[in-house]
Amino acid sequence: MRIFTARVIQLYKEKKAGDLVIGRHGSLRQYSLCAAPGHGTYRIAVKHEDTSRELHQPGTVSSSLHEHVQIGDTLLISAPAGMFTLDTTRTNPVAFIAGGIGLTPLLSMLQTVVKQQPERSAQLVYAVRDHHFHAFAEELQQLAAQNPAISHTIFYENGTEEDIEQKHCDYVGRITEAWLQQHIPADAEVYVCGPRPFMQAMISILLRKGITMENIHYEVFGPALAFSVD
Repeated sequence: MRIFTARVIQLYKEKKAGDLVIGRHGSLRQYSLCAAPGHGTYRIAVKHEDTSRELHQPGTVSSSLHEHVQIGDTLLISAPAGMFTLDTTRTNPVAFIAGGIGLTPLLSMLQTVVKQQPERSAQLVYAVRDHHFHAFAEELQQLAAQNPAISHTIFYENGTEEDIEQKHCDYVGRITEAWLQQHIPADAEVYVCGPRPFMQAMISILLRKGITMENIHYEVFGPALAFSVD
């Protein structure tokens, strides 16, 4: 994964932070901002797939960003837009549940809580394959260490006991229903982002816990914008 930070040279229309559209080689792609707005820059994280063992070809835009974009280059990007944004008018506890690269928009929201609502209780629950795929590890540790109202819990699906001993993660395996039932406040505002099966499982658990859909917010990566939950 490569981090790109763009300094805004000319802004045509300001919008709430959300998804950023980038054009490369005649193609448009949306990327979630992974830093709080208000710094005069936009930051995104772009995963570069290792296609040596995959059946699909590498993405045109992501490959171009990784292989050709250099410091000082000028890119044509949109102003941030989208509906998956943090509601800063709420003061109840907020929980962010991330799977894999779904962490990126939730990191931006977590930073926004720190910046605009430092007293608001916030927790991040992050599920990832193993330490090779653990994004923003140091940044998350620093956020939690510097802000007593914030906690974060890391699950490695393919982790080891050594990962726990070295504090790379807190649990080995997937996020369980029992864990969510115990640790997510009943009155929390919950934001979920990750692969489709992950989100379906998490939202189903939250609904069984009694959290209503009005308090559950999610974003699906890919062409489909809605899915069913049990």
